[in-house]
Order: sequence, then structure tokens, then C-alpha cells
Amino acid sequence: MILEEAIAILNADLLGLKQEDYANAWLKVAFTEEDLSESNYDQDTMLDLLSSVLSKQTGGTKSVIRSVLHSPNAAKAMAARNYVDLKWVLERHLMQWDKPINNTGLALVIMAAGGESPKFGDALAYIMETGEDVDPEIREAVISEFNQAVAESDNLSLNESGQIEVTG
Repeated sequence: MILEEAIAILNADLLGLKQEDYANAWLKVAFTEEDLSESNYDQDTMLDLLSSVLSKQTGGTKSVIRSVLHSPNAAKAMAARNYVDLKWVLERHLMQWDKPINNTGLALVIMAAGGESPKFGDALAYIMETGEDVDPEIREAVISEFNQAVAESDNLSLNESGQIEVTG
């Protein structure tokens, strides 16, 4: 698997699409020697997440576990020595396709991907209603755009006060 494929798998997972080769893709991105600056993935953060999850599974200290994580094979070996199924751990604790949206940044990424994303409706609801961390200006802008899109698609229009009116 090449890095671009691995990143595509992780991105699809964030958008709500279950990916079969998620664990290998995650390890590929976390341990790559290539530049990730264009992908918005941070290796240190990914390895810290892996260390935390493995620490909970093994009872080991996070810093000790982090110190031995130098490659995918090192991670697999460490997990195997502790009778931990690394694939299961990655899928259970780090996959996002079936997890609720829990922050504005993720919701905005999903919305930017468009309506074809399985989590688009959830992202829209998070921004418009349920997200406690949503900036009021962002919420207001999204609600306004949503109302305008609905009005245009149903022969409706928004008047100056923001109310929807039937146009024809």
C-alpha cells in the first residue's frame, strides 16, 4: 500500500465509510518517513494515541511503550508480546466511521466533503444544533446557507428578515 492510498483510507473513515484495511493504513501513515504536511495527519499525535491505547491494553507505561514504537513491525511485535491484537485495538479505539462527531473541526471537514458523505447529516446537525463548541458565527452562517439552499430547491425564497416565502 502506498502512502496516498493509506491517507485516502483514513480520510474515508473520517467521512463515515468503513474501511477494510484501516489498521494497515493507520500504521502506514503513523510510521511513514514521507512528508505528511499536505495531509493534515501528525505522526507524533498518532503515535501518542497508539501509545495511550496500548498502555490501557497492556497495563504498561505510555512513555515506555512510546519509546519502542519505531516501526509498524515494532508496534506489532510489542502488541504480540503482550497478547494484544493490534488490528482489533486500532479498529476498536481509533476508527471513526461509526463514532459520533465530537468537535467543530471534524464536522466542518465532513461538510466540506459534501452531501455524499454518510456523516454529512450528522455534521450539519452538529454545527446547526448540538455542537457545544461551535462558534456562534459559524452556526449562524451555516443555518443561513442551509435555509437559502432549501428555499432555492423548493421554489421558496428568503425575505429580508430571513423568513422563507413561497415564490411560485
